[in-house]
Amino acid sequence: MSNPVIQFEKGLLFLAMQNYDVLASVSWRDVIKYLRWALNIEKYDAFRWIGKVQEDIDYLYPDRLEAHLSYALFFCERVFQTVHLLNDLRLFLRYKPFTIEQLKLEKIYSFYEEHNI
Repeated sequence: MSNPVIQFEKGLLFLAMQNYDVLASVSWRDVIKYLRWALNIEKYDAFRWIGKVQEDIDYLYPDRLEAHLSYALFFCERVFQTVHLLNDLRLFLRYKPFTIEQLKLEKIYSFYEEHNI
């Protein structure tokens, strides 16, 4: 199975190479759908790095803990930015914003609160 982040970057490269009509309309529903997809990729990365931090703590790897912790916090912040962007767009369109529980991000928020200095 290939890395979804690499697939996403390949998709962006493919889109950049195409000559699309910029006057063609794009529905807001599609924009929200793709933001949700981007959020799932960001969430996957954050969970992966949180798992590595947990592994470092469980198996006592102090030399890797600091680097993995900084990566995990970075990816948590990327999730927060994507959620903020998604909810701002939903408010602009007069939709209800998503809650943390609806997006299943409780673990990411609790990890960030616990480890952010």
